[in-house]
Amino acid sequence: MITFEAFLKEASFNVAASTSRNTRLPQKSTTPVAQTFPVQTTPHPLQPIVPPAVTQQNIPTSNIVPATQAQPAAVPAQPAAPTTIAKTAPGQNGRLTAGQLAQVEPGHFLTPTAANSFQQMKAAAAKDGVNLNINNAYRSYENQVKMANQYGLYSKGGKAAVPGTSNHGLGKAVDLNVKANPGSFEWLKSNASKYSFYNIPREPWHWEVRTA
Repeated sequence: MITFEAFLKEASFNVAASTSRNTRLPQKSTTPVAQTFPVQTTPHPLQPIVPPAVTQQNIPTSNIVPATQAQPAAVPAQPAAPTTIAKTAPGQNGRLTAGQLAQVEPGHFLTPTAANSFQQMKAAAAKDGVNLNINNAYRSYENQVKMANQYGLYSKGGKAAVPGTSNHGLGKAVDLNVKANPGSFEWLKSNASKYSFYNIPREPWHWEVRTA
């Protein structure tokens, strides 16, 4: 039979032995250790590649033309169309009848009085070795409209009178080929007034009789 003292002694021994074992052997942890993986540095074959964000710094500007430099295409200037057109009746400006005209050169007509004056002037010029050749004489109303549309009005810097007001339409004016006949313009300036023909500014080819 174990005495009480022996029991206490044996119990103390067991406690000491247990403490010694716990000190020498570390207890196994029951807490799970987190597993680590290497950082992926290249995209997975199935992983979409996101392009870099577009910023003002990485936009090329060499081909960008500022809005202030853009210029519209130039539009060719068109002759000014007549703004007013005088209406004429048969026998009036641009609508003269055959009985009101006389042929002064093949295909060219003036009033009989203007035609006679021109023939006298032409003959006098020929004696001085100058040729006076007509490019245009009487002009119909319709042809004057075409001239005004093509060359613009004389009053606006063009070359044509308002249709219905031109001396060509009255059979009193001629356009002479002064470029093809050297000396003709100088001769006309000195002699045309003797035959009642006068020039108008800006048109060395245009001569009109003022008495017929």
